[in-house]
Amino acid sequence: MEFSGDPYEYKLYQMFQSCDTSQCGYLDENSLRRLCAQLELRDKGAVLIENLAREERTSHVTFENFKEALLNFLGTEIDGANTHDLSVEPRKDQIVKRINDKDKTCN
Repeated sequence: MEFSGDPYEYKLYQMFQSCDTSQCGYLDENSLRRLCAQLELRDKGAVLIENLAREERTSHVTFENFKEALLNFLGTEIDGANTHDLSVEPRKDQIVKRINDKDKTCN
């Protein structure tokens, strides 16, 4: 897999891989829940998984699918937060910080 050189993308990939217990290159819904918990998405993780389910992607979510859905979701969250309260720290920055702070294993 090629990366853009972004260390956060690579760290997210490592976290994704650590939740891929069958080493098949994709996550099922339970593994997605573990990854979202590791990213401390809380209720937002459930919404992200629901969005993937609407696209019929929850049974075999690849890293690229997850990354795209996460970035789209965070972009929507940031846009909503910025229109209501400009002092809110963007959720994308919060997630990037969590990725940086977390180790590679799922609980």
